[in-house]
Amino acid sequence: MKKSFKGFLACLLAVLLVVPVFGNVLAEADLQVESGVQAGETASRIPGTREGTLEAKNTASLDLSGIRNGRTFDAAAIEAGSEVQPTDIVTIMVELDAAPAADVMGDNLRAAGSYRQQLVDAQDVAVKQINADLGLNIQVIDHYSVLFNGFAFEGEYRLVAEIDAMDGLHAFVAPVFEEPELFNTTTQVGAIDAWELGYTGAGVSVAIIDTGCKVNHPAFSIDPDEVQFTRDDIASIIASGQLHGTGSTMNVNNVYVSGKIPFQWNYYYNHADASHPGSSDHGTHVAGIAAGNGGEIQGVAKDAQICVMQVFQPSGGAPWSLILPALEDAAVLGVSAANLSLGSPCGVEMPSDPSYIAILDRCVAAGVNLAMAAGNDYDSSFNNAWGGNEGTPASYSNSGYALAADPDIGVVGSPSTWPHSLSVAAVSNTMSRFYYITVAGEDYGYSENEANEAQLRETLGGQTVEYVMVPNYGTPEDFAQVDVSGKVALVSRGD
Repeated sequence: MKKSFKGFLACLLAVLLVVPVFGNVLAEADLQVESGVQAGETASRIPGTREGTLEAKNTASLDLSGIRNGRTFDAAAIEAGSEVQPTDIVTIMVELDAAPAADVMGDNLRAAGSYRQQLVDAQDVAVKQINADLGLNIQVIDHYSVLFNGFAFEGEYRLVAEIDAMDGLHAFVAPVFEEPELFNTTTQVGAIDAWELGYTGAGVSVAIIDTGCKVNHPAFSIDPDEVQFTRDDIASIIASGQLHGTGSTMNVNNVYVSGKIPFQWNYYYNHADASHPGSSDHGTHVAGIAAGNGGEIQGVAKDAQICVMQVFQPSGGAPWSLILPALEDAAVLGVSAANLSLGSPCGVEMPSDPSYIAILDRCVAAGVNLAMAAGNDYDSSFNNAWGGNEGTPASYSNSGYALAADPDIGVVGSPSTWPHSLSVAAVSNTMSRFYYITVAGEDYGYSENEANEAQLRETLGGQTVEYVMVPNYGTPEDFAQVDVSGKVALVSRGD
């Protein structure tokens, strides 16, 4: 499958993780108020850190014997809780010996219908054999035939070993991956420089395998001039019957949204509404960073098309049994790249079963470049008992120290640690957008606390008001020393 180098580079530039945003904290000694306080809406300029006097605090005496990363734990309870019982219900993947379509048909997957049907027929025979030999009544979740020859079902954990012992069958437990916990992203990763060289993502597409996407969001309002998929292309692929989706909504009127989003499918509900009903809007955020184009928002590959593939369950978690059909459809469609912002912390270089690597091998061989989330879990020393703020509540200022006896502090998540994956890491932002107040011509960002009855922006937005500094830490006796009637009271947060 021929791929545009410019399109490939543009998709690789798509840094598709939630970028952490931290505002500057202004110490009391820094605040020199010379005029009124004006409540505004947003400020993209955050003042730099100034020098101030820090008050020394006593370190509390703590029992550190049960501390790990700032939290107490019971080792025995964790060990017992992590053991899978024979009767626990898990999602089981069953693989057959015959090669999947990607190994036989190469990149001509849209013409693989006959061969794929042969594989599914053989899988049905295997299901009947399992039912007969083990006295079961398997309800198949899905059949796979592009990147993997097999099927998935839910059953007791004990069945994995029993099925794996049968001739011509291999069984293993499907993992469940979690979602990792835009304004300035394009500048930060150098996308604007790439645009000037012609690397905008024009003529290519990226599949967002995530929680779905609000497809009518203004961030996706501008259609690219050069596209990989037209409406007729999508209609033809649907008519071939090679995609996983079924039912009344698997038609071009529902699946095709626009020139910007030519494909959407919800693999959990098996219908065309992939606007993350019941799930988080993480996928919208990812899609915007990857290839958004509308209003203020321009994604890294701004001229690329977006194929939305929702695999997360409303309750959270994306099982491999839903991720795999999305990957197979990405290969059948022929997308240029696929982003999976999902994973499990503290990943391993090789998965528990070699079938996963074979699946990714075939996906890449079909021309789909894979970008996967490294995760937002910092490192294993974060907020541990050996940081700089022992005895205080966990905070982002306590990075902790790694022990010499345990130098491996990485928590990069799988599957980004597996072969063939471009592992995309979160970084500290270089610019933030906040509500702000203006004091003596200087803008100071702040965050609203939803617990407050009165929100500052809603109450005082656009107004210039008088302020007063309350001495000390704002006790009733401190307030008695100043007149705060009708004014903004500025109070230190205290110890």
